[in-house]
Amino acid sequence: MLKPRIGVTRKGGTPSQTQKTAYQLYHTRVEEAAGDAVELSPTHKISREWIHEQSIQGLIMTGGGDLNPLLYGEQNRASRNIDDQRDRFEIELLRAALEEDIPVFAICRGFQILNVACGGKLLQDIITPPYRQHAATDGVSAEHEIELAKDSRIHALLRKSSVTVNSRHHQAVTRQMLGCPLVATACSLGEDIVEAIERPDKTWFVGVQWHPERIEDNIKDSFQVLFQDFIRAAAEWAGPK
Repeated sequence: MLKPRIGVTRKGGTPSQTQKTAYQLYHTRVEEAAGDAVELSPTHKISREWIHEQSIQGLIMTGGGDLNPLLYGEQNRASRNIDDQRDRFEIELLRAALEEDIPVFAICRGFQILNVACGGKLLQDIITPPYRQHAATDGVSAEHEIELAKDSRIHALLRKSSVTVNSRHHQAVTRQMLGCPLVATACSLGEDIVEAIERPDKTWFVGVQWHPERIEDNIKDSFQVLFQDFIRAAAEWAGPK
């Protein structure tokens, strides 16, 4: 079986060394799961035809800066490191992937842009309290427990009702802000912050708010099964139509 070709998004321009290292983690997890990772930057003009020409058979939406709040009808109250070019590029890419039913794995910022692309909103800043710490401190990931919904893909893959995740975000999706037809499949323990989303009507469409690629955190390789199942779905999608 040929390795499925997985598009991995990134910001435009020349990334810093820290950003290069962060992007490489996604590529490494894809390759460990028997996929072929290819970089997608905002310099590409997206269309369904372009996706076919590039043989993109799966899509990973990666972490990064905040989305422009204008995308979900709000003024900027606490959003930072906004990149309008990347926002436009990734929303177009997501919509094309949805039309083609290409498997999508959205992580952190990717999780948030997936929600916005489906008509949802974002909490622009997580205030502590009443919420617990979700952002990294001095570059070190926060950690907290999440509860997984039964009868979800993520529950079936992790085979647990609750897990500890690493956390590096200051914005969030609450249940009230969830886009339609997304389904919340995990939430932060005791909070209304959504930690995983799925679209059951699609072949493989999963978003997680944490960073499963960062095995240097205390999570180790606890979530590599998510990459493995995503690559399996991409390989099946790439097979005979």
